[in-house]
Amino acid sequence: MEAAVQRLGRDPGVRRLGAWLSEVAGSRLFAYGSILLIQAKVLWGIWEFRDFSAGDTSNYFVYADSWTNHLQVEPLFSPLYTAFWGSLRWFISDAYAVTLTHRILIVFAVTILVLVVLRRLLSPGIAWALGIWWAVLPTNYDTLNEVHLFALIPILVATLVALNYSGTRMRAAVFGILLGSAVVVRNEIVVAALVWLVICVVYEWGARRRQRSGSGRVAPLPTVLGPYGLATVAVVVLALLTVWRARDPQSIPQWVESAQKKQDLALCQHYAVGYQQRHHANQQIGWLDCEAFMQRDFGSPMPSFYEALSSNPSAMAGHFGWNATLFPYALQMALFNRSSGSDFHDPDYVKIPTGSALALVGSVLVVALVVVGLRLLWLRREDWWRGWLRRRAWGWAVLGCAGFLGTWVAITTHPRPGYLFSLNFVLYAVIGMCAMAVVRRWPGLGRARVAIPIAALALLLLVPAHYHRGYSNPIYGTGKVTATIVSHLDPYREYLRGHDTRLLSARSFEVCNYVIPEDDCDGSPIGFYGPLGTDENAWLDDHGVDLIYADPSLMANPQVQQTLASLQRDGWQRIGPPDPASADWMLLGRRSLVRAVAARS
Repeated sequence: MEAAVQRLGRDPGVRRLGAWLSEVAGSRLFAYGSILLIQAKVLWGIWEFRDFSAGDTSNYFVYADSWTNHLQVEPLFSPLYTAFWGSLRWFISDAYAVTLTHRILIVFAVTILVLVVLRRLLSPGIAWALGIWWAVLPTNYDTLNEVHLFALIPILVATLVALNYSGTRMRAAVFGILLGSAVVVRNEIVVAALVWLVICVVYEWGARRRQRSGSGRVAPLPTVLGPYGLATVAVVVLALLTVWRARDPQSIPQWVESAQKKQDLALCQHYAVGYQQRHHANQQIGWLDCEAFMQRDFGSPMPSFYEALSSNPSAMAGHFGWNATLFPYALQMALFNRSSGSDFHDPDYVKIPTGSALALVGSVLVVALVVVGLRLLWLRREDWWRGWLRRRAWGWAVLGCAGFLGTWVAITTHPRPGYLFSLNFVLYAVIGMCAMAVVRRWPGLGRARVAIPIAALALLLLVPAHYHRGYSNPIYGTGKVTATIVSHLDPYREYLRGHDTRLLSARSFEVCNYVIPEDDCDGSPIGFYGPLGTDENAWLDDHGVDLIYADPSLMANPQVQQTLASLQRDGWQRIGPPDPASADWMLLGRRSLVRAVAARS
């Protein structure tokens, strides 16, 4: 048998086929074409089963609408992201279609950039394998909010700049990209920008010392500092542009205070939810009443990070310690989309697959690979440095800053997978570098490269689409409930106009933002019925409800149908749909509101 295999390996036709497959595996056309096709296969059906994103996304849609109609941004909330989204609305007006399109474009952009950077850092075959790993993992494309995935783009771009250019101008450009991203994408990227600046200062200082001790010719200080100054000026100009295009110029004097409140609220919520989680309590109470936790532990309902740290270091240490406990499970999510921990150790704020033997075994294998790979790299560090790492060192330095950023966010805030995309990518790159060291030590493993085109075809045929019947949206669950409500209410936008108009429906806050973002209504947090014995009309009056959307699940309830009929006798008027006999939903409005809209029309 062994002799037959050896003869087969010496066959000229087999050798030519192997050489051709190896050449295909290393080509750019194959790499980018195959990863795009596989990513498309995974995303197929998203338009049938994916609902609007839950959480803060609807607020970002309101800000995006300001860019669409007025070229205005909300400077404190990812203005570059909302400008991108708002620009898409010039071509796609439908709220659901443009939201889905912007998610798909972000996913494809990140996947391509991930592969581009990996191909600069690693060998083509290993880069392709890691790129596919990234592309098929739901945690990387089915994330709760798109803005966090979008924030990875500037970090990948900064890494590419560092890998493709050199010198002081490159370092200054990377600093400008990171600092500018902190202004117009996500504020926390300033951590990576500052770490990068420290690295650059140390390097430039060391370079000047080497110049003095060598030739004695030292570059003028303005020559060194000038590019950094230009980068800083460019970021200042960018910041001024966001101020110029602010949605509410009158609030500019309060921006510093508003920015601080934004950070304080984030600390309040993450601390309270983490406290509830580690005490096996209801985490929703932490979201809704975080100020009570902060008042109890820090003596202030909304302390800043440093106020909390100085007033009660032990409480903050407990917060950091709990986050550190969850951290390994967040890294498992980054690699396997599941964790080996219990439900008690869920690093996310949404339900994830836990107790996974696959995640446990996979983690052991990855740790073993990294340990062996790092050992091999260290043993031949001089060869690796001269032959591979030296010309890629600044790219790895950017990734080091990104890794520090992700670790900082994980420990001080919360290790949600959606917060850690920068760190997750660094993890992939480190695994790839260790794999390269292993392959160089055992060259026979490199022969697997000829199987890459075959593996790509198999993946394209066998990998299932993530979006299918029974797919569960993060937080929302199955079905396109929000999208359906928005489509039903869109023809009745005039009735929902105004912040003093209150809508009672499922997901009413998000619905108001998506239906009429330029002058959104207010969602009512109450249920359809009050306490037992409460008159329905009085219950709605007490909470200022102006509109009621009854969805199909409510309309199927005979009691609800009787209540809706009773409300119409008591001063409420049916607004839609036009043909109630053929519809399974209903929109009711107070007669006074209907008359006011008719008068405006």
